[in-house]
Amino acid sequence: AALASMAALDTMGKTTASLAVNESPTSHAYVDDLIMPIADGMGIDVSVQYPPASGANLNVVAATQLADNPDMAGVIALPEDGCTSLFQALRRQGYEDTILAGSCSQFIDEMGTDAAGIVTQPRLWVPLAKESAPAEVQEQLDIFADAMDAVGYGNELSSRSIYTFAAIVNIAQILSDHGGEITAGTVTDAFKAVKDFPSFAGPTVTCDGQQWPGVATTCNAQAIFFEVQEDGTLRSVDENGYIDLDPSLMPAS
Repeated sequence: AALASMAALDTMGKTTASLAVNESPTSHAYVDDLIMPIADGMGIDVSVQYPPASGANLNVVAATQLADNPDMAGVIALPEDGCTSLFQALRRQGYEDTILAGSCSQFIDEMGTDAAGIVTQPRLWVPLAKESAPAEVQEQLDIFADAMDAVGYGNELSSRSIYTFAAIVNIAQILSDHGGEITAGTVTDAFKAVKDFPSFAGPTVTCDGQQWPGVATTCNAQAIFFEVQEDGTLRSVDENGYIDLDPSLMPAS
């Protein structure tokens, strides 16, 4: 996530950012050990605010971010309500440039046209991005919508729901392609054999343990980002959708 967030800034040509994440020891470790070294390697100057998890004055956080005159304001990570409140505060205080939303998405419905220009980072192509998705992904998003409608949740096409749906579809397809009896061993073998597999609403993946140094279970080194449009739909920041990440920028553990 740290490399993907900084890659989003780099892809959009941003060289300064002011971002928030809730105060905690793990947040400081994440920023100090990952965000800052990666940003330095990309030539991006990042300042970070650490509001408390409860009772934060996000108007003050917004003002602090804007005082830095950043190319991009926003979050590394906050709860959904925190994201929305911060983004609203930034807009109220006159910030019209790009906002980084991390994985937050509820702000889109709550902010209306003020959400335009905010960049969000889901894992997959999501329903709001259907219009700009490749044809085969549009078909998959229709399959997802039909399945949700069939079980009475047609109005809840959230990012998190498609993550779960896509995971089940991918697992079923991989095991079906592998064939044979399903045991712990055969499932492991099936996933290790995955090569150039077109995942559901996602990237092509290969699970040979070589996609991300030191993380054998990672099957892909790509990320996708979307910018909110005036009508509330999403459009991929890069015209190709997924962008390649450079794992060599990750700090040595």
